[in-house]
Amino acid sequence: MLGHGAGQIGVMLFFLLSGYLMAHLYISQPITIPNILNYFSRRIARVYPLFVLVASLPILLLAAGVPVSAIAINGINSTGTYIRQILLIDEGIGILWTIRVEIIFYVLFLFPWWLYNIFGKRTTVATIIIAVVALRILNYETDLLPLNKIHYFLFGILSAILPIKHSHNIGGWKNIMISAASTIIFLSSPLIYPEVWLQLTGISTSLWHSDRIAIQLILLFTFTLNNKGVLGNLLSSRPFRWLGHTSYSVYLLHLFVFDGMTQILGPDCPLPLQLVLFLVGTLALAHFSNHYFERPAQRWVLTLSNRLHS
Repeated sequence: MLGHGAGQIGVMLFFLLSGYLMAHLYISQPITIPNILNYFSRRIARVYPLFVLVASLPILLLAAGVPVSAIAINGINSTGTYIRQILLIDEGIGILWTIRVEIIFYVLFLFPWWLYNIFGKRTTVATIIIAVVALRILNYETDLLPLNKIHYFLFGILSAILPIKHSHNIGGWKNIMISAASTIIFLSSPLIYPEVWLQLTGISTSLWHSDRIAIQLILLFTFTLNNKGVLGNLLSSRPFRWLGHTSYSVYLLHLFVFDGMTQILGPDCPLPLQLVLFLVGTLALAHFSNHYFERPAQRWVLTLSNRLHS
């Protein structure tokens, strides 16, 4: 029940968070050439190195004699396919489709950034709302792939620049009410999953086109962001911050752990044991990836970018 649609909902939340962070970090900065270069170098350093490595794993595994059926992203079965993936020419295979959309969004973000600098917050908010309404009228169906997913990026941008009074500026009962509401919304998040909703209501959900899921995710994101109580302290604790740092590696590598584990354990392994081994294996690999590849690669890309800029 929780598995059906969970990956897609995770991607929606990822896009929502990405739009928020881009606007929160950059939109109030002057849109100058140095700032744009700094923006792109940091975005590429964060996303691209691990993407290039993970996309190469199927080719390396094939060269090592691993059967194609046992490889997580088995559509990357030739050097040409791999090159088209990392150059973003083809739509990403498997989970890699999200990286292409994310990087395209980084380019498209230049427009609201420019709009905010030239015409201010109100015009930017109005333009984004008009774009969301237009996409909704089209039922988010367009011929261009990024545009049928971009509404979650736009929701994220709005959540960063709308004049919302955050809870750290609110005291007393209002702060308690915000904390209580966000905790309730957080605990009710299983209702976002399509299969849970179907079992409870008998109504099926179309995921990316669902207004209900969009509203639930926006409320979850906004209220959790403003929680300065128990939930906020829990999510900002060291273990959850560690999960946040390693989440990109978890996303890109978890299928390789799953495929390898199922090949080794076979179908007779008890499900609870599979779950424990999968979680431990995925988190261990993600920590190794983040510590020994992601962060060093980011530093290398940023150092190279600074030298080229100089």
